[in-house]
Amino acid sequence: MIRAVCFDVAGVMTHPIGPAFAAQATAAGIDLDEAVRSTMVDFSTGPDGDRPAHRLERGEITLVEFMSQLHPDDRATRLLMDPASEFFVPRRFEPHAVMHQFVQEVRERGYRTALITNSVVEWLPWWDRVLPDGDVFDVVVHSCRVGLRKPDPAIYRLALDRLGVQPAEAMFLDDFEAMADAAREVGMHVVHVTEHAAALRDARALLDQHV
Repeated sequence: MIRAVCFDVAGVMTHPIGPAFAAQATAAGIDLDEAVRSTMVDFSTGPDGDRPAHRLERGEITLVEFMSQLHPDDRATRLLMDPASEFFVPRRFEPHAVMHQFVQEVRERGYRTALITNSVVEWLPWWDRVLPDGDVFDVVVHSCRVGLRKPDPAIYRLALDRLGVQPAEAMFLDDFEAMADAAREVGMHVVHVTEHAAALRDARALLDQHV
């Protein structure tokens, strides 16, 4: 049976991040393809490694240190990934009300809840801004706080240990396929969030199948 439901933040607890990314790149006058190459590829690709973006998300370096290691011509990352910039992408993130309601729903049904998210210390205020009000998560695992990042299997196992459940007793929702696949390899039930309404249908169906 499933006993716990785990969530990513950006793209799951929020509306899809692609439009926010594109809007900020356009506003900053940055070619979208260049912006994706400079930022999204570094932050979203696996396996976990020693890229500066990965070290930043594991909390091994500060945002200032990360920015100092960028190529001088990397305008996209400086403008889109720095909270001091008016074009900082998470400024455009919007909470997804229906997913917030789903968190409350699963809690009311007796499931334990968790966040498992790649983040950066300096970004956490923007993550908090798009989360449901109140203490609705039993466990919160930020990559920058625990020194691990998705898709490293260890970050999922850490969350499961803190929840007190086995992999087969947990469901995870994530919008990045690589991160979803890694959770599946650990043994968790997985919903890859590409469209929220469909993801919620799939999540409810999984819960109904594993009671």
